[in-house]
Amino acid sequence: MTLGALDQQVYPIVPIAVVFIYPGTPSTTCTSPAIPIPALKTALSHLLDAYPHLTGRLHISPTTGTRSIDRLGAGIHLHGATCASTLSSLTPPNARLTLPDLPAGGNALLAPYEPTLAAVCADRTPILSVQHTAFACGAVALGLRALHTVVDSDAFFQIVRDLAAVYRSLFPATTTTSMTCLRPADDAPAVHPPPPPPTPLTPYLAAETGGGGLTAEERHEALAFRPALFAVEDEEGKEAVPERYADKLQDATPTPTPTPPVEGRVMRFTRAQLAALKAAATATATPGDDDVPAPDAWVSTYDALSALVWTRVHAARVRLRPGKKQQQGGKEEGEEGEALPSRDFLTSVNYRERLALPARYPFNAVFAPPIESHIPDLKLDSI
Repeated sequence: MTLGALDQQVYPIVPIAVVFIYPGTPSTTCTSPAIPIPALKTALSHLLDAYPHLTGRLHISPTTGTRSIDRLGAGIHLHGATCASTLSSLTPPNARLTLPDLPAGGNALLAPYEPTLAAVCADRTPILSVQHTAFACGAVALGLRALHTVVDSDAFFQIVRDLAAVYRSLFPATTTTSMTCLRPADDAPAVHPPPPPPTPLTPYLAAETGGGGLTAEERHEALAFRPALFAVEDEEGKEAVPERYADKLQDATPTPTPTPPVEGRVMRFTRAQLAALKAAATATATPGDDDVPAPDAWVSTYDALSALVWTRVHAARVRLRPGKKQQQGGKEEGEEGEALPSRDFLTSVNYRERLALPARYPFNAVFAPPIESHIPDLKLDSI
């Protein structure tokens, strides 16, 4: 099963990882948690009926570099873990639980992962892994990780929502649709759940792949279709690295000195802050270079947030660049001839609606184009 053109654009070792926290109740304990592992395992089994490609393994052609999914049926990984602490003990009294409060900043709540090309293509690395962590109070953390080259964020959260729907269908006594209430009925057996109703999901292109929507000739015609705007060159049998470049690669300069370590930071934005940020960005949006706000201007929340982080990073780079010197009035400039730090900006565009992709498309449809700003005054005084 060859992955699509947009799937090929994501670096193969990059994952998507999210941790969901489900509080316990006075009656839950570490051995009787809010979400029992057997129930979760049953829900995942039914989820995979609608997403069979998640049971395979990533394969990268050694000659062309083309990525595909093979070994269908190998399965996903479900890990179980316990934490001796209660959820409330991780934060000060009356404080909101945030990512840095979790064990190892949340990393301890995710299944093991080895970010190397050899590992992500091996049998030991599934496309989707889930870790169930039960806290002493009965609260549960579900850590889900998926290979980004197979799913984008839109598809990832579609899978999570479908898992929630399947779980609720197994335990109909659940009265809310919030994912924070994913738990079985109080009287539901914890070890042997009752036989579930049919999975309430419609697999992607179910009619076309199930035999009832298309004839064999129609399926062959659909697979033979070649889009007019792009094509993939068939490189079977050719070397992954052209021969004319081999000598240059062998004569490449030694590995440069390692750069300083990257230290991460967690920035939390409330819903109100994101709304205010989007409103401010939309109010200053322009249709062109005339600096006149467009009456129907629209800026997505993601773009507004990305632009904020981008400008702050640029400000930090300007402050820390070597050879800078202060001018009167607080403005800064580098030594003569010194270029400002990179102004490259990486954003994302969701092509699901733009390409009219089928409903519930479960692969990558997000493209991340790099943009370089040519604004001459993108300095500290304008941020």
